[in-house]
Amino acid sequence: MATRLKWRKSVNVHSDSAMDLDFLKMLKNCGFDGIDLNFSGDFFEKDHEMKAHMICDNLQEAGLSCPQVHLPTYGLFEDCGKDDPVVEDCIAKTLKIMPILGAKWAACHVRSAAESGFDRERALTQNTHWLKGLCSVAQQYGSGIAVENLPTFPDRPDAPFFSSVVEDQCALIDAVDHPLLGACWDFGHANLNLQHRDKNQRELLNILGQRVKIVHVHNNYKTRDSHLPLSIGFVDWFDAIAGLRDIGFDGFFSLESGCGSGSDKLKRAYCEFSAKATDIILEEN
Repeated sequence: MATRLKWRKSVNVHSDSAMDLDFLKMLKNCGFDGIDLNFSGDFFEKDHEMKAHMICDNLQEAGLSCPQVHLPTYGLFEDCGKDDPVVEDCIAKTLKIMPILGAKWAACHVRSAAESGFDRERALTQNTHWLKGLCSVAQQYGSGIAVENLPTFPDRPDAPFFSSVVEDQCALIDAVDHPLLGACWDFGHANLNLQHRDKNQRELLNILGQRVKIVHVHNNYKTRDSHLPLSIGFVDWFDAIAGLRDIGFDGFFSLESGCGSGSDKLKRAYCEFSAKATDIILEEN
């Protein structure tokens, strides 16, 4: 029988917003327990460690934590055989500042063999080599890396990105075989993937099992990667949440559906709605 666990809620926030104490206090008042931090494009250009300390201070004052972050990413169509020193430097800096933020895990987008017909064996080989190097860096700081399942877009079935099927995640994590490497399960991405139409998310999560370290939670209508709130779209939350309980997941239930836009009142209304809808879905499932 699935273990009954009560998860804390976090929400994806950009670093610029994380330096706004009033914004963080608003998230806390809406019912969130933490943030999942994404870094703005210029975050690492200057004083990134000072900024990380500022965010940490703000989080402590607001009563929030930062259990996870997102590593800087390559473009989805960038080939796995070509490293960009700028991106690699930002990734290394992220791994270094994670302990300052209190973040244990970082979601990681791997790359595909985009220049050779999305060959999965080549992608597995080159991503294994790449991640072994990143794990050596991560080990210096105790920072964990979680390989995220990428979407296959319904309008681009010719581009089945590596890690869009659960077998890719399992093979890659097992090939690297490092305690600081696990999986990030993205429910919205899984809802899009044509390759898994024969399995529900509960079955897929049970395949990954204890490899799952963090989750990204959002919804869509199976047509595009919309990152909608949980109550809008076609994700079957009964199966999804049952899968998390099956594997004994005890991390944060981390929303990746944004914090709204417009005036402060609109942002607050959106965050209150997102948090309340999440609570109801978790209670009902």
